[in-house]
Amino acid sequence: MNIQLYEFSKKINSTKQPSGGRTVNVRLKEGCSVVHPVFRCLFDATNDNYIKWGSNYYYIDDSIINSNDEIEHHCTRDAMATFKDDIGGKVQFITRASKYFDSSVIDMKYPTLCDPKTQRVIVHDLDNSITSTNGSYVVGVASSEGCNGVAYYVFGEAGLESFMTYLFGGSWLDDESEELSVKLQKELVNPFQYIVSCMWYPLDLVGELMPLKFGYWNTGQFTGQLTERDRVQELLGTATIPNHPQFPDRGLYVNGSPFTELSFNCWCFGSIPIDPSLFVQNKAIGFRVLVDVFTGLGDLVITDSNGALLTRQSAQFGVPIQLSQVNQNLLQGSLSVLSGAGSALTAGVTGNVIGMTGAIANTVGSAIQSAMPQIRTTGTVGSRISFSEPPQITCKFYRQTLTDDATMGRPLMKPYNPKQLGGYMECSNVELDSTATPAEKEQIISMMERGFFYE
Repeated sequence: MNIQLYEFSKKINSTKQPSGGRTVNVRLKEGCSVVHPVFRCLFDATNDNYIKWGSNYYYIDDSIINSNDEIEHHCTRDAMATFKDDIGGKVQFITRASKYFDSSVIDMKYPTLCDPKTQRVIVHDLDNSITSTNGSYVVGVASSEGCNGVAYYVFGEAGLESFMTYLFGGSWLDDESEELSVKLQKELVNPFQYIVSCMWYPLDLVGELMPLKFGYWNTGQFTGQLTERDRVQELLGTATIPNHPQFPDRGLYVNGSPFTELSFNCWCFGSIPIDPSLFVQNKAIGFRVLVDVFTGLGDLVITDSNGALLTRQSAQFGVPIQLSQVNQNLLQGSLSVLSGAGSALTAGVTGNVIGMTGAIANTVGSAIQSAMPQIRTTGTVGSRISFSEPPQITCKFYRQTLTDDATMGRPLMKPYNPKQLGGYMECSNVELDSTATPAEKEQIISMMERGFFYE
């Protein structure tokens, strides 16, 4: 019989078949296996390592030279090349491939580097809503002019100083009470008992110019009075989240978790983690701050580009001003400043807690496995310190190592015919219709699921 001999090199997990070769007349050793045959032919000094016999392809495992110038080729059938048509004849679910991929599927094949890149995005329009550090003071005064017995007046620093001078000054009782000394008047009535609240806001607040009254008295001064329609102040802001540095090469998935971490740092609201998977494609994000200038409470709402609510957080936006010289708590004041500077921790830990990230399929460490958790923080009692930094989005990007698409592929996760797809691919739950032996079928399926080359 005739066989073809080749000097041929290929990957063990490839369906590649040789071309050319030379035809040699051989004798088949009696009683040998079709899977492991032994061919006998005249010896010649060649480097042949591969054989084709009919439609079967074989690796030459060993060649033994006999005394009568005859050589024996001991072979093993190459199941990947022999049953190439069976492998490529049926649609399989392809998880990874070298020629086509889906950039929205997360690729965890490669570990991440230990030096994540950070980028800061200032929310300028929201920051521009904050005026100078002088801001405005809103003082709640017990008076018949206000709603529910409280009138809210807005002052600048000079106006508040003038009002304080009046309260600390001489007589402010009616002329009929001139027979009472000023000292006795102060003992009888504490003017600060009519001051319900005093808040400072980093906002330019303007009310309707009205006479300034407190209790039963008219100060003779004029300042802006806030009504219910002025009570809630709205601040709006938008920003665009940047793409991951590797987005042009890797695709959409690196814009999501765990390769991208986002946190919004804003004034008294502290640090708020944002789910990056919501901004993989549409990068616009919106912010809305509602401030109740009567109570000092603020409400922060974060939305996506469609206006859908992502998260909501409340905090003390206004900075309380202690006016009473009797009830002032100096310790609390100090703690308020510290809280405003650092903010108190609250429940809300997100991100890649150490050891919780999915394992990489080798022993190489990945930076996203050791990343510290993201902490949600919020302010407590307001402080001017919390307004010293502009609202900003902090972006942390974990970069993956270099890829080798030709030999490791990229995620596809779609049904394909291996023959039509070609190149490197990995399959899931392979179904193989073949005349190969059970052992060869098991070998083929194992290679198709672990990764093979259809060449």
